[in-house]
This record gives sequence, C-alpha cells and structure tokens, in this order.
Amino acid sequence: MKKPNDQKFWRWAPGVLISCVALIILSKFININDLSQAISKYTIINIIVFVILIIIPLGFRGLAWKSLLQEISFKDSFLVINEGYFLNNLIPRSGEIARIFLTKSISGISAFHSAASIIFERGLDVVIAAGLFLSTIPLVVDLGWLRPVAIALIVLFCGVILGMVLVAVKAIKIETWLLGRNFRFNFFEKSIKPLLIKGIYGLTALAKPKNLIFGVFWILCSWIFWVSLLFYALRIIEPDAPIWWAIFAEGVLALGIALPSAPASLGVYEGTMVVALSILGIDKNSALSTAIILHSIQILITSLIGIIGLSVQGFSLVEIVNTISNRWKKQSEETGN
Repeated sequence: MKKPNDQKFWRWAPGVLISCVALIILSKFININDLSQAISKYTIINIIVFVILIIIPLGFRGLAWKSLLQEISFKDSFLVINEGYFLNNLIPRSGEIARIFLTKSISGISAFHSAASIIFERGLDVVIAAGLFLSTIPLVVDLGWLRPVAIALIVLFCGVILGMVLVAVKAIKIETWLLGRNFRFNFFEKSIKPLLIKGIYGLTALAKPKNLIFGVFWILCSWIFWVSLLFYALRIIEPDAPIWWAIFAEGVLALGIALPSAPASLGVYEGTMVVALSILGIDKNSALSTAIILHSIQILITSLIGIIGLSVQGFSLVEIVNTISNRWKKQSEETGN
C-alpha cells in the first residue's frame, strides 16, 4: 500500500520531470548576457501595459464563469478564478478543485454544477487554441506535422462540448428515464446512478442559450486580449512582426502548457514560447526574455489577486490545500492506487 506522500510524489513526478527537461534544454541554448540584454528592452511603460492587458482578460474570465453559473456575483467569480490560478501556481492542476470548493462554500452552488462549467470552459479553451494554431499553420512549414493533432483536438473537444449541451437540453428526459429504471448491477444503481443524476443537473445551465452565449462571448474576449498582449510584446522585440505571429504563438503556447508540468507551468511555458517564436525566426534569447517577462507578471498578478481573494472571502490557504489533498486521497482510494 502506497503512503500518501508517495501518492503525491507520483502524481506530480511526470510534470516536474517535463519542466526540468524543458529548463535543461533551454539552458543549453541560452546565453545569460544576451538574455539580460533582451530583457532590458522592456521599459516600465511596457510592463504597465502588460499588467493592464493581463488583468482585463482575467475580468472577462470572471464574467464568463458568472454567465455559466448565474448564482454567483462577478466579484466572487473574479476572485475565485484568480484563487484557482494562484493554487495552480503552488500545486499543479489544483485550481479546478479549489474553484469547485470555493464556489460551493460561497454561494452554495453544487460541485457538479461548478465542475460542468469548468469542463465546458476548459474544452472551449482547447478548441480555440487548436483553432488559432490551425488558422496559421499554412504560414508555418516546420510544424505541418502537428496539423492532425490540432484537428483531432478540435474534433474531440467539440464533441465533448456538443455532448454536454445536448445532455443539458435533454436533462429532464434523461433524469426521468434514470429515475424510472432499476439497474441489475447494485453498484451502478446505488453509487453510479446518483452521481449521473447530479452530474446531469450540473449541466442545466448550459441548456440556457443566454447563459451559454454570454459565457462563450466573454471567453472569446479573454482570448482576444491574450493575443493582443503577445502581439504587443512581439512588436517590442520585432517591430515588423505581423499579427498572425501572435495568433500562432498563442495557440502553440496554450496547447503546450496543457501538458503536465511543475507548479505554474514553470519551464514548459518558457520552452513552448521559445519553440513557437524560434520557428518564426525570432532569436532564442529574445523569445525567452518575452516568456520570462510575461510569465512572471502573470504569476505575480494572479497570485496577488488570489491571496487578496482568499483573505476577503475568509478562506485560509491551509484549508484549501487540505481540501485538495483529501480529494486526491479519495480519488486514489476509489481507483485502488
């Protein structure tokens, strides 16, 4: 039987390993003096603009989640979103669990309702990222082999999103059918069936066109600002950079950081950015300087707002971490690990 600490280690080990490999590879190609000169190109005014262009889409994400959940205020939605990012900066892939716990504690919204909204949001993000990549890949010869992967991701996650919406639309009929049927397998009847009913209930918000439309709209707005942020940064190091460079790099970056990694996608974020920008002909030191500046500001802002949010809403970091640990322990017990 594995000890809890062993379970945590093996859960995080692949991501930490990937991040370490990315950092080692970067160190082989980067010159410290050249990197310092590249970073020095960014002025205080540039940093202020970066901060603004990062905070605005965070607000859009808050509006998107409020649209999907309805029962939560924009203030709480905005704070919870950033609290989730803050937890991801500390513990890999913990932000989603934290958001579910925090939202339930604040507004009483069911865990299934929050989870359904998060899955929809993440699925839409993958579709958009793959779409950005595919829309620019004809202009980039070196990554043509990735086209099938991007197409597969779009098809897969479009199917997931469409399936969730269809189940939400037919929720009452499906729930009635489940309640009126007794299944032979006792485990399914006693354990799985109640979870299915709760999960279907959690999808009901997606059946409301107004909620869905506004949720998708605000998520798209956040992506527009993320592309604008990267385009502004690229123009500093490459004044003639076309907008499609930012679209391509943002798509690759989003797909790259979806990989397992250390906290805050450390190493993976920088490595993916360097690969994407190097393909476009940008010097590796300039590419890494852009990645370091943008990633550092994102981590700082989301952590700061997340810490403020936890304080304002009356939560302690220890309480959240214990909740996440208990959730992972329960999952491990259920899967027999």
